[in-house]
Amino acid sequence: MLPQILNQLGPESLTHLKKLAGNVGTLNSVG
Repeated sequence: MLPQILNQLGPESLTHLKKLAGNVGTLNSVG
């Protein structure tokens, strides 16, 4: 991602995206 986008999202959104990415990775491993 571009740093500009990350700055616009902010720390909270970045953490949320990390959680989503973790969930997707878990689903892919299980499925």
